[in-house]
Amino acid sequence: MDSQTTKQRLAAQTFALEAYNKTKNHRAYALTNEARNALGILARAMFIRRAQEGRDQPDAKPTPWQEFSSIIERLGQAGVNLLQNRPGDAKPLPKLWLHPLSGEPLAAPKGPDERATLQRHDPELLRWFEEMRKHPYKTVAAHNAAEAQRQSLSSIQYGAAEHERNPFRGTNETAKGEFVKRDPELAAFYQAEARPVAIEIFGKNKNQTVVGKLAKDPSTAGVVQLAERIYGQWQAADKADALAARAKAEEELRRLAASAA
Repeated sequence: MDSQTTKQRLAAQTFALEAYNKTKNHRAYALTNEARNALGILARAMFIRRAQEGRDQPDAKPTPWQEFSSIIERLGQAGVNLLQNRPGDAKPLPKLWLHPLSGEPLAAPKGPDERATLQRHDPELLRWFEEMRKHPYKTVAAHNAAEAQRQSLSSIQYGAAEHERNPFRGTNETAKGEFVKRDPELAAFYQAEARPVAIEIFGKNKNQTVVGKLAKDPSTAGVVQLAERIYGQWQAADKADALAARAKAEEELRRLAASAA
């Protein structure tokens, strides 16, 4: 590989890893060499696209950091396990409609016409009214339990140290079983985190389902298509370098064998 390509490759990988480590809920501790290489390829493709589109100026928006963060987010949405599987912000409760004159909240709708109107304009509010009418305590209890679970999963501390001690990365089945029995929800989170990051969008291991989802966004699809060509170029260069190194080593072995004879 020529020095210019090597320099570009190193710069892209350095940027990609730095940007990824700054991403909320990243899984840098679970990156494989293949995943690091894939992130570098995507970053290189992004920079080439930005240059082609005249967006390589210092003040161009979005910035490279913002754009690469969006690429990571879209990969996660497509099914690539780049980000921790944590719940987002709590879904806001529907707001009660107000009387336009008094400002007082309107009561639950009465009669099929009123319910049909609310169903058309605010179905979530109607669902709450119906659930609270049928079984209010059960509805409130289920809501509180779901919110408690969301907050619990949101606050889990998991980084490099926890990853190192994750029992699901090992072979101790007893430890795994005890973990599941002790805290099944936390165990499920740890089990998902034990899997290494797999960015399978290039080469023979390409995940067509993921690639298909990425193709729905033209901007991301363009970067991925360019990245696949870069992947092929880097693979060919690595193979050529390896063959050259092997030939050099074999030549050295022949020289040493001849001198020892």
